[in-house]
Amino acid sequence: MSHSTRNYDRRTSGEHYRGGRGGSGRRSGGRKGRRNDRGIFILAGVLAALIIVAIAIAAVKGHGGGETSETSAEETISKEKMAVDVLVDYSAIKGSGDKAVLNLKGLDRETAGKKLKETYSWSMKVLNTNPDLDNFKMPTISRKAEAEKETGADSEGTVYEVEVDDPLANVTIMPEKEQFEVPDVIGEEIDLLLDKIYEEKLGIRINRTTDAALATAELQSGAETAAQEADYTLELPEFNKLAKEYASQLAVIWEDKPKNGDIASLNKETGKWVFGGFEDGYRFNSDKIAEKLAKAMKDGDYSAEIKADGEVVSGSAASSKDKYKTMATFTTHTTANEVRNKNVKLAAQAIDGTVLRPGEEFSFNTTVGERTEAKGFGAAGAYNNGEVVQEIGGGVCQVSSTLFNAVFRAGLTTTYRRSHTFEPSYVTPGMDATVSWGGPDYRFVNNSDHAIGIRASYSDRTCTVSIYGVPVLEDGEKWSLESKKVKDLPMAEPQEITTGTPTKGTAGSVWEVYKVVTKDGKESSRKLDHTTNYKGHTPTFLKGTGESSSESESAENESGSAGETAEPTAPGSETTAASAAHSTESEHKTTAAATTEAEAKHPADETTAHAVVQHAGAPTAAN
Repeated sequence: MSHSTRNYDRRTSGEHYRGGRGGSGRRSGGRKGRRNDRGIFILAGVLAALIIVAIAIAAVKGHGGGETSETSAEETISKEKMAVDVLVDYSAIKGSGDKAVLNLKGLDRETAGKKLKETYSWSMKVLNTNPDLDNFKMPTISRKAEAEKETGADSEGTVYEVEVDDPLANVTIMPEKEQFEVPDVIGEEIDLLLDKIYEEKLGIRINRTTDAALATAELQSGAETAAQEADYTLELPEFNKLAKEYASQLAVIWEDKPKNGDIASLNKETGKWVFGGFEDGYRFNSDKIAEKLAKAMKDGDYSAEIKADGEVVSGSAASSKDKYKTMATFTTHTTANEVRNKNVKLAAQAIDGTVLRPGEEFSFNTTVGERTEAKGFGAAGAYNNGEVVQEIGGGVCQVSSTLFNAVFRAGLTTTYRRSHTFEPSYVTPGMDATVSWGGPDYRFVNNSDHAIGIRASYSDRTCTVSIYGVPVLEDGEKWSLESKKVKDLPMAEPQEITTGTPTKGTAGSVWEVYKVVTKDGKESSRKLDHTTNYKGHTPTFLKGTGESSSESESAENESGSAGETAEPTAPGSETTAASAAHSTESEHKTTAAATTEAEAKHPADETTAHAVVQHAGAPTAAN
């Protein structure tokens, strides 16, 4: 019989006895007795109502408290002492003895954890044995947070994102360069077991995500030996599996690949690439590391310092210099706007000379940095939420778009690109890559086996980007993009304005872009690569007129084609880059020949495959 049941029995019997004696009293007391009864009934009803309200409030807090209720439960479990005998067998810990049992009675959760963890000392390490450890550079292990919504200029274009194989994608440990401190797996099991015990005994559940495979505690019954007499038994995890996981990840993170004379940097004074010498690498044997880790755990050598087994991998003495060449080049033309052209020049200078090791990802925003007046960038026309504004750094999208086209033709992989909200003018629609600080970025990965370099320059209203490296495409193979408009989207309803210049607006459009592969000058494949949607410009009219002005239409087209940044020209211009952007691929001239100007911009030892895109009509501002 429970304590609550026994109290309830005594309470009811007492009331019955008093009621029996009070019967004659109530009979002799008449109305007074009935009034007392009514008062008692009313008081009991009020108390019952209060109890119901209290229970309802507690229930609401219990279900809707979120982190607060969970924190409260954890605090309760941590501080409340165990009121009954609960025996825990922890003899699985080496050195604790065959009959190691702890009674939790009188102990709170925190104290119990300390007592169990005091029974052993953990400081197991794996040492990096790379003989060239001083020159070894740890890879960057990034953890992708939930992507935030891009804001700012041109955040409404079509997004293209590609997931590439990342050797560090499954890395969960964070070793130092010199050593890896093996996590205290015994402490983790103790915490899981104590959580289980105190939650069960206190009747409190915490909404905690745990690995069921690690929660190995089992309730013991029918005990005969000292170990079996315990209520709970601490069991250690299957360390062979954990040891293999740790060892395989260390082998990836600590691997030091040999260097075989790849490019190391760009000499800005001479314009020549600097090649590094060959260097030996180091490769680890994950199986042997795992074997040592598992043995140390089994033997109870919790303070072991394990030397990672590995071997030197020789770098090739033969330089890769003879294999390097310009993989692809792309050129676009700018406007006569001096501020915008200065921005293009500064952005080109910022990415010029960038070297990417194999597997390394390039980020335009990270490389160029924030576009500020302190860095020399000026204000030029830009689109923000569909409005033409003056933005510091307006025009840099031309550099990112030129880079994208060079990267594609080199056979490298673009990992993130966003098109402009509106059609661009300096490249065929569908071939653009908008960027904005705090907003869209342009990224690609070096998926070749050697380091690559980027050359970028601006001169005489011309922006040129080249990719320099060991070609990834087969000899005679070339990649190109062809874009064609497949649909005009309905024009938005006209909007009334009270001030400013009315516009007729433009229709939106849909463009299909094809990847065209040629072999020795003959087309071998043509495949749809992506589809891009562009918004149109909303027609406007002055209040009271009901119609827009045709004279200002070209100015709207001029700025509207700019994507992120645009530089409006004088009203009345009949030939604009926007109209050129609407033309199909057959109306664009694409050449693949080295030009005198390009040769002057790039080192003489490069073989330049020069692709120039020139739209019909005069080049205009675009970003």
